[in-house]
Amino acid sequence: SGGDLVRFCIGNFAAVIVGSALPGFCLVFGEMIDSMAGTGTDDGSEFNALQQQALIMIYIGAGLFTIGMI
Repeated sequence: SGGDLVRFCIGNFAAVIVGSALPGFCLVFGEMIDSMAGTGTDDGSEFNALQQQALIMIYIGAGLFTIGMI
């Protein structure tokens, strides 16, 4: 029926989002590790990049939490 098709599409979308989260976390975490081994400049650019990447990880986690609650 139509309701089953809607539920299937929602479940499929949620499965794709949750399945892509782990590779997303791996990419962002890898960038965080790479930024810690930066050039050693004292202008704080490594710390700013680390803050941005930490925010991205928070957004990914919050999105997954929200999708999991649905």
